[in-house]
Amino acid sequence: MPRLLLLCLLAVLLAAGCGGSTDVDADPVGEAITPRPGNDATRIVVGSKEFTESRVLAEIYAQTLQAAGYSASTQLDVGDEKTNLAAVRERRIGAYPEYTATALTSFFGVPLAEVPRDTPDAFADARAGFARIGLTALPPAPLNDSQGVGMRVEDADRLGIRTISDLRRHAPRMTIAGAPECRTRPDCLPGLRRRYGLRFGRFAAVAPDDRYKRLDSGDADVAVVFTTDGQLSRGSYRVLRDDRRLFPAYHPMLVLDAGLARKAGPDLARAVSLVQADLTTSVMQGLNAAVDLDGRSPRRTAREYLDAYGLVNR
Repeated sequence: MPRLLLLCLLAVLLAAGCGGSTDVDADPVGEAITPRPGNDATRIVVGSKEFTESRVLAEIYAQTLQAAGYSASTQLDVGDEKTNLAAVRERRIGAYPEYTATALTSFFGVPLAEVPRDTPDAFADARAGFARIGLTALPPAPLNDSQGVGMRVEDADRLGIRTISDLRRHAPRMTIAGAPECRTRPDCLPGLRRRYGLRFGRFAAVAPDDRYKRLDSGDADVAVVFTTDGQLSRGSYRVLRDDRRLFPAYHPMLVLDAGLARKAGPDLARAVSLVQADLTTSVMQGLNAAVDLDGRSPRRTAREYLDAYGLVNR
């Protein structure tokens, strides 16, 4: 596929158009992943959780491993993090993408408020925890699927708001929308009160799919969002800068059985490192949008990402 077409494909994928702004570097088409003889003897089933981003990541990892010569496939929608972890430990699947903060809080007993805010520290703690139970965690992708505070761009510009701290004098007159558990989560309403001194006039408990609808209708002024939501790729919303570092980082890492990792050899880690290099937060927003807003399948979306960055030879 010609390089210009690849770049335009990614621009369309990110809903920016070939003449718009994307997360593409000046030279995004990098080193292709190539198969090595003997890798096909290793079979790897990549599982996923039951939401779009996890499915897309599982497809990206599986197609990457296929390109490296492994006998790789996906088993999507295995369940939540504990179900996926059990499936790897019982060798019903070989690997799945997990998030640093999720691993620390769900598996290794770290209170959410004590999860390291620095990515290297969070990953080191998670990797050590997985190693203790016979699993290998590969270094994470740069994307951060954390919580954040979002607004419509036009409203934020009108009020001069760019950081969460900027909300302080406006919050008493504002409605904030979020999931019902936001009332009690330490990284939601209680954290916004404690870390930022924010006391909103009203809290609206909404389903995840309704947060942006509430912003668009004016029924909410701000919303607690996920930083890789597909809607954020369209330019209508702004995630306010977390200037006091309330939200822990959720970077995805491929977690797999340690014995399988040894059998697969260094080609596996190298291929994963190559495919993750351009998986930034804004790129992931575009990939999620391709599925959730544009109706593409996770498999096709993963294939388009790999093609756009020249990561595979087809």
